[in-house]
Amino acid sequence: MIWYRDFKFWKGTFLAFWISLASMWLIYEILDHFSVKLPWSLQRSLPFFVLLSLLVAVMRIIGELSGRLALAAQSQRPAHVPSDSILAMMKDAESNSRWGEIIKLGSALSEVLWYTSRKKLRIEVGHFLEVAARQTNNNETLARTLIEDLGNTTMGLGEVNQGITYIKQGIKVAEDNGLPFLASRGYRNLANCYSFKGDTGKARAALAKASVATQSIGSQREQLEANGAIAYAKSKIAFTDGDYEDALAALDETLKIYSDVALQFPETAAANKDRIVKIHREKGVIYLEVGTPEALDQAYVSCQTGLQLAQATQNYETIVRCCCLMAQILLGKEAISAAEGIMNIAANNVSKIDTPAVIDDYNRVNRRLVNARTAATQG
Repeated sequence: MIWYRDFKFWKGTFLAFWISLASMWLIYEILDHFSVKLPWSLQRSLPFFVLLSLLVAVMRIIGELSGRLALAAQSQRPAHVPSDSILAMMKDAESNSRWGEIIKLGSALSEVLWYTSRKKLRIEVGHFLEVAARQTNNNETLARTLIEDLGNTTMGLGEVNQGITYIKQGIKVAEDNGLPFLASRGYRNLANCYSFKGDTGKARAALAKASVATQSIGSQREQLEANGAIAYAKSKIAFTDGDYEDALAALDETLKIYSDVALQFPETAAANKDRIVKIHREKGVIYLEVGTPEALDQAYVSCQTGLQLAQATQNYETIVRCCCLMAQILLGKEAISAAEGIMNIAANNVSKIDTPAVIDDYNRVNRRLVNARTAATQG
């Protein structure tokens, strides 16, 4: 455990012992100076003073360890989102067939829950939305819910096959009802699922269908957004194949497209910030995989930008991921104290997310940090 190797920790304990001992000795001398008769001599009192000082030091150690253990347990505890009130509202609305209320509330929450990494809550809300959309024959909401709230979110939690099932259902609804933007989005999400599984052949086939659907989109803004999503999916495929240069080029293309969207359609500024966050994060991942000194420097810069944007947009998952990536780079440079500082930022945010893979990565980097600190102090 890192604290019993912590120099500052032992320094503070050492000072607590000596300050306590000196204080008792000073009190004894003051009383003696004013001729206050004491039942014991200094020589007889000294062992007692030492024991009291040791007790003070031990109490400090116990207090410090208890606090740190509690903090560590809190940082690794699975996320608890205050979701009861939202789900209670949904349940009450469903029980009384207020389908319009569910659709309005669920649609408003969808992107917020995704970008703030409340995936489990988004799925629960998505189930209410699916029922409401089917009951009202709202095919646009149904397609979006199946493709995004249920499909993409389930994939994000690691349940890829279930995510594929939802997304395919959503694509069918979109295609049957002339919704090319959602069809394109569905095929793009399907491509990401197949990339996650390592099947880049199926991923490319899905992405080709996304491109075809995008050509039928009438809105210029939606067409640009769809092209940005497709470029991002291209980077996932290239990364899975080990083509890091192509993966980085695809992310640069994505960044340019979203910048164009922001310039042409200023009302998309907030949404574009959320999209751009993950681009810098993913560039950090790719550069770290390349592993050359120059690439590691680029990874650190990308993660710094990603962290800054993630904090500004409250994207807790990206905050944790960027911090973990930066800590790995710092540990490679034996900058242990700096890595600890970065991981403290992650510790303040990890309890707000519920993505198992990200939590596992956080714990893995933390273990590596502990080992590095232990090795440094023993060396």
